[in-house]
This record gives sequence, C-alpha cells and structure tokens, in this order.
Amino acid sequence: MPNTCGVCNAKLGKKGHKIQCTECLDWYHDKRTDIDSNKLNLTLAKKLVWRCNECDSIDKSEEDEDENEEVNPTKKPLIENTNLHKNSKFTDIGEKLNTLIKQKKKDFHRLETQQQQMKEEIAHLKGTSQQKKSQK
Repeated sequence: MPNTCGVCNAKLGKKGHKIQCTECLDWYHDKRTDIDSNKLNLTLAKKLVWRCNECDSIDKSEEDEDENEEVNPTKKPLIENTNLHKNSKFTDIGEKLNTLIKQKKKDFHRLETQQQQMKEEIAHLKGTSQQKKSQK
C-alpha cells in the first residue's frame, strides 16, 4: 500500500484518489498528475498504463538518443525498403477501399433507379387496371 505521494511526499489516504506509475511503481495523488479526472477514472478502471513525468521524460530522452545514433549502413537500405513496403501496403489498402466505396455507391444508385422504375411501372399498371374496371 502506498505511503507517500511521489511529488509532494504527503501521506496518501486510503480513500483518496491515487495512481501508480507503471515504470517506477511510485504512487501519486491524482491532483499531482497531469491527467484530468475523467481520464484518471478510465485509467484506473481499465488498468491502463500511466507513467509519471520523470519516467516519461527518461523514455523521451532515450528515444532522442536512439534517433541520433547512426544506423548500420548495411541495414539502412533494409529499413528503407521495409518502410516503403509498409507505405505501399497502406496505399494499396486505401485504393482498394476507395474502389469498393465507389462501387457500392454505383450499385446503390443503380438499385435506387430500378426501384423508381418499378414504382412507376406499378403505378402505370394500377392505372390501366382501374380503367379496365371502369369500362366494364
């Protein structure tokens, strides 16, 4: 059970809202965090990952260092080819999706036109049957 807040070092009560950093496992008052109460409740309810500012800043600095490191020249073309392949996959999927949407719209328009023609034909047939009844 947590004893003190990782920011203000105040005692954490049993009933107060508190959240635990998933990296350093320190506990924090919800008011000492940068998340609003709705997101906090969702995070606590679904047991989502939350990291304190210190752990988050450490991860960001590590990412920056990784970006600054030089990539092995033999692996660089492989990475670029992989990225191109991923991009082409997404564009292919997007193009297929757009084609399907256009086809569905055409089919829907065709069916609407057929429905309207059938309604007109039914109205015409009803009109001719009414005329035949009145002639008898």
